[in-house]
Amino acid sequence: MSYIGFAFQPYVGPWQESGGVWAADAWSSYSQEVVQSLLVSLQAQDIDMISTYGNGYSAYGGIVSQTDSNQYILPAASALGMTVVAGANQWLDASQASGWNLAVTESDITSTLEFASNNPGVVIGLNITNEAIESGTSTSTEPQFAENIYTLVQYAISQLGAYGFQNTDPTNSATYMPISIRESQGILCGVSQSQSYSDTLLQILKSVNLVYANIYPYGFTYNLGANPSQTDFQDYVKTQLGAYYQAIISSFEAVNLSTPVCIGETGWPTNGVNATNPALPTSIELAQWNYAAVVDWAISNQITTFAFEAFNEPFKSGLPGSPPSPPTYSGSDQAYFGVFQAQGQVPSGDYPYNQTNNYSLDSIVQQYCYSGVTAGSLLPGASG
Repeated sequence: MSYIGFAFQPYVGPWQESGGVWAADAWSSYSQEVVQSLLVSLQAQDIDMISTYGNGYSAYGGIVSQTDSNQYILPAASALGMTVVAGANQWLDASQASGWNLAVTESDITSTLEFASNNPGVVIGLNITNEAIESGTSTSTEPQFAENIYTLVQYAISQLGAYGFQNTDPTNSATYMPISIRESQGILCGVSQSQSYSDTLLQILKSVNLVYANIYPYGFTYNLGANPSQTDFQDYVKTQLGAYYQAIISSFEAVNLSTPVCIGETGWPTNGVNATNPALPTSIELAQWNYAAVVDWAISNQITTFAFEAFNEPFKSGLPGSPPSPPTYSGSDQAYFGVFQAQGQVPSGDYPYNQTNNYSLDSIVQQYCYSGVTAGSLLPGASG
């Protein structure tokens, strides 16, 4: 069995102009039909496990009561026989004392558990937040954000029983719902250091069933130049993955923590420029080599790994109205981590705030693949 899944966000629409204003697709513009078509492309590559993030879809206008971020992804995955580690993301809100609107994430949690209860076997894990501590704007906010995560993790655990789940007996696969968080490698190593959030992070990591670490060899001490050989490049990727993964394990061991660690994100962009290190090379070839190296590393080490990501997200190449012309293809690398590039459109009259479910998918371009990879859903506590 393999250990490979893909991080999936379906915000694949282009930037478009209306009345002199450039804007990306509103979260509410996608239909379940479009989402299912996107997932079919993954399934054609023998990928049947995805992870999601949360909030985006149905926080229409920020209306908390309508938040159900996985409302299209989960049914689409179910129809295709795919499995999902479903995300419940943080919702930053400066008007709240905690800096977050916790009710939004709590709504994500309960709606996901409700779907999971009614559709057994689709949701194989519930992930709370993504790089949430790191999203703190300063060391003064990081401790509060850690407290927020702890509150949400405890809330998720408290809700399991109401939907027929538990997170203490992995041998009972029918009811076992592992709870996790997803954080950056640097933050996770902070659990054994004198960081402002360390004590709370330790309590979080003791509460969850597993943790997803976001580890990117892209940018970590890269020194191979613009045109590395395939062998040198893939050796670099595997070495960096292993070193940073081991750093997390060592940090955990230093505080007697045995929570299993999986990879929540790792990838290499096919295009774009890194804002911190513009010299970092990006290309389809390097992304292909990186993915192959990640797959080999994950299988060799038997570590569940989610590649980032399934589809390019054009909105990440800039912000609406800035610059006044549409972002160029050589813009921010953050828009180009996808294996696939979707081609589609929303009627121009609907911009900048288009109506619900108006995005039409014209085609999907596969930028690279790795033949011979068969995905699985082996998580800590499962067997296979």
